[in-house]
Amino acid sequence: MTHEQLNEIYTKEQLASAQRFNQIAIEGMQQFKYFAHVVVAAADEMEKGNLWGALGCASFEAWVSENLGISAKTVRGYIQIRRKLLNDGVAEKEMEDVSFEKLAIIKDIPKKDKWIVYARSNSMADLITEVRHKIHGITPEEQEKLRNIKKHEKNESTICLLYDPKKCKCAAGVDIKKELKEREEAAEYVKGKKKKSDDLI
Repeated sequence: MTHEQLNEIYTKEQLASAQRFNQIAIEGMQQFKYFAHVVVAAADEMEKGNLWGALGCASFEAWVSENLGISAKTVRGYIQIRRKLLNDGVAEKEMEDVSFEKLAIIKDIPKKDKWIVYARSNSMADLITEVRHKIHGITPEEQEKLRNIKKHEKNESTICLLYDPKKCKCAAGVDIKKELKEREEAAEYVKGKKKKSDDLI
């Protein structure tokens, strides 16, 4: 919407409030990302040294459940992402303002530092689109086409975010190019059947 259109819908006070709360949310999210990395770094040390036992916990899972309030599976997943990136030479400071969800997409692709810079200033959707395009050779047009087909089928769920970079597959094992081709063929077949049916009327 243009500035003029927004002025017609919202009062000056509402527009000012929107800007203020938006800024608070953005700044809060930056801090949230940083503290998420602090928590995961501490959890990594707790797991590596089995230090949870020194606190009287029966397991790492018990320590996580008792102290962090999130699932141990999630924490272990974040720890694996962190370790992978550190082992690949990414500095901890480079990661701390990027969400683990974005880092999960970046961790298995080349030129991680460049992608982390991109992730820092772009949305998750833009990052996914760009990785699929530059790494897997799936054009934005192909991605949009598949999204539209899925929406047309009233399936609003997003395509899986994590890929096998060698096979150009998402975590659920869906080959995006193959799926797009099959769906287009199915759409053409249905259209052909409908045309034949219409011709008989």
